[in-house]
Amino acid sequence: MSYRVPPLQHVELRIFSSQLHSMVDQLQEQMIEEHESETANREWIKDISNELYAPLEGIIRNVELLKFKSFTNPEEYRRIVQETYTAAFQLRKRMNDLIQDARLSFHDT
Repeated sequence: MSYRVPPLQHVELRIFSSQLHSMVDQLQEQMIEEHESETANREWIKDISNELYAPLEGIIRNVELLKFKSFTNPEEYRRIVQETYTAAFQLRKRMNDLIQDARLSFHDT
């Protein structure tokens, strides 16, 4: 898309050439904007995935401990339950933030 028709001698062709160049420039600008938007969306999804993955992994790890380990110490059991609750609460908060951001983004468009 970098090729441009050289200026032409006939007025009608010169006008057409100018309009064509303008359309090509607009198309290139749109393509760049779309590419930047897609890149930003991929980054955002990657960041959100990481934000949600950490508390989910904590919940799964603790539930496995609670399921397969017999606890003789009630304090250890309570600590793991509290950690699981905290991780679940963090996950819910991050998901609510994500939903709120999505709603705001939707209303901005």
